[in-house]
Amino acid sequence: MGHITANQIRAARALLDLSQRDVIEATGLGVNTLSGIEKGAHDPSPETADKLEQFFTGAGITFSGNDGVAFKSYPVIYTGRLGFQKFYDDVYQTAKSSGGSIRLFNGRPDKLIEFLGEEFYKMHAERMAKIKNNFDFQVIIRQEDSNLIGAGFARYKSLPEDEIFPDTVYVYGDKVAFIEFGEDVRCEVTKRQSFADFFRYIFGYLWDSAGDIE
Repeated sequence: MGHITANQIRAARALLDLSQRDVIEATGLGVNTLSGIEKGAHDPSPETADKLEQFFTGAGITFSGNDGVAFKSYPVIYTGRLGFQKFYDDVYQTAKSSGGSIRLFNGRPDKLIEFLGEEFYKMHAERMAKIKNNFDFQVIIRQEDSNLIGAGFARYKSLPEDEIFPDTVYVYGDKVAFIEFGEDVRCEVTKRQSFADFFRYIFGYLWDSAGDIE
């Protein structure tokens, strides 16, 4: 599909029971900008359209052709670089709107950079650092991984290869993402609060036994 439309913006707000003010405060758009777009006075710029789409998809909305708008059905599967970047947009929007504890089991800095792209990850790290007071982010990595790519907004500990959680698992908000790295990347996201709480509980035990990184 192309860029998000005025009809989709209005419908997404209605589904989420949000006012224009709510969207403006969350996205940083100007009052006249959003109002003008919804009234059809002007089309959103590509940058504005991307910002609105990221906000609504992060809030659980999915868009389709012919002005389609609906709540996401889970699990959501992201694949490839563009899909993986959309997953990170979802992490950011959740961190910005909900905050709370974010946990990353078996963080793989080399793989994250490889599949996201250095330019995208730099942008992501900068935007996360700006809202780091919203959340508490802890990452467990393997002892041989020394590149702390999220040091500006996250705390790190490490475990030996044979003691670390075997899969890469991202817990944020009420979502749990399972990430598989191979020739390409596949990320499956499940949305369930009890599931997320369970993985945070397990992570706590691993974190307490993990070693500090100097």
